[in-house]
Amino acid sequence: MITIAQAVEQTVTHSPLYGEAMLHRIVNHSAIARKIKPTVEEVLLEPVTEGAITIALKRYAEKLHKEHKPICRNYSVRSMSIRSDLTALIYQNSPVLQTIHQKILPMSISKDAFMHFAQGSHESSFIVSNACLALLKKLAVKEKMVAEYPNLSAISVRMPPEVMHVTGVFAPFVQALAWRQISVYQIVSHFTEITFLVSDKDADQAFDAIKGCGSA
Repeated sequence: MITIAQAVEQTVTHSPLYGEAMLHRIVNHSAIARKIKPTVEEVLLEPVTEGAITIALKRYAEKLHKEHKPICRNYSVRSMSIRSDLTALIYQNSPVLQTIHQKILPMSISKDAFMHFAQGSHESSFIVSNACLALLKKLAVKEKMVAEYPNLSAISVRMPPEVMHVTGVFAPFVQALAWRQISVYQIVSHFTEITFLVSDKDADQAFDAIKGCGSA
């Protein structure tokens, strides 16, 4: 049978913002208890007092302070860049898409254009500059397109290699974008470089948010 302590830990684990606030000691345990009480009762399948949840939270906070560290923000962004006027096209997976990628690649290099291709389990995506868009659509005319998102910008951030061993190093970027209510269409990661694909209209605000994280 699950205990109150286990139900509280499970609830906080599924809501990382509570856990981070507890690590930084910037939140009142009673306030969190009131917030998560319905969820804890749902897990336990019975009523539970706010006081019991508060006690469990305090004990779990002690455990967190021993086992975890707050997400590290003491790092510097090596460089940032932004490319605008991009379009994302998503297709159902097909053996032909890899060939299309190879045909577009030389054009993107010669025109100094942005081009990214990624293949998932069921779908593949192209992110291309408008200079390559017509060719992509021509080559993929027989492929099943799932979605098309025009007027996008790619904000790329380069980090020093040592931060790859830091847990949660990219979390502040995502949190900052979410706080400003900026939708992220896609995130592309290449070892020390991470790229956020956002709408052109949000590009300036997104760039400012991400830059602020790197200097925090």
